[in-house]
Amino acid sequence: MLRRAFFILTLSFSAYTNAGQFDYLPAGQAPEKEFQTLMNSGNYKHALMAWGSAHGLSSFGTSANGKATLAWLLYQNGMALSGLDMVLSTNPKSLNAQLLQTWKTELKNSIWIQKGWMQTAGAWKALYNNDAVNIQIKSRRDIQKALAQADKLPKDNANGKARLWWKIATLGPLINEIDLSLKALKLMRESGQTVVGADQISSAYARILYQKGDLEAALKAFNEVPKSSNLWIESVEERRLDPPAQRRFR
Repeated sequence: MLRRAFFILTLSFSAYTNAGQFDYLPAGQAPEKEFQTLMNSGNYKHALMAWGSAHGLSSFGTSANGKATLAWLLYQNGMALSGLDMVLSTNPKSLNAQLLQTWKTELKNSIWIQKGWMQTAGAWKALYNNDAVNIQIKSRRDIQKALAQADKLPKDNANGKARLWWKIATLGPLINEIDLSLKALKLMRESGQTVVGADQISSAYARILYQKGDLEAALKAFNEVPKSSNLWIESVEERRLDPPAQRRFR
């Protein structure tokens, strides 16, 4: 009885949180009404199966809004690359405002976009540019410029900021700018970014602290790298520390 009540409550909550999100969908015919109901309830699995009868051969189905809607269904049903490829082929300026906002929010959360495994293109790039950062770090002034550049980005673009901070963190030690490199890593940890893994940040912290000569803090940072990380074996080897003067930051 309790399990059934919990199921109904969960379903009701799902319907509430998605209610109205897809009200832009045509709902004249019975299949279209059913499809809209499935979408607004968050039942994307059944909505994908109902797509063909509702909109498959319609003018809506071939429109930008139709393609972006189908892309959303593919994305939500485990076909992320196909969904992203489809939506990025549309013109965001042609999309319903609600649908566009749905996709803009998702692009900020998508690991494929955040990691740069799939590049935005065309008009989408103006909304979210995930190109790799191409900056030179050859002096302290270059680092200060990069920090200022990151600071100018919107607060909600944590990953854009992180790309700049990571450049500082990895290139700064090569010119012995230890404190600014540590500052960049601290900003990354506090930002909530998802571009660089926590294990990578801990490993970078450890190496920079080691270069600084703070061996105790370096060991502590290396110990933060979990056994599940690809960097764990490397971190174990790095704990066999030689005197800093005998090694260079890699």
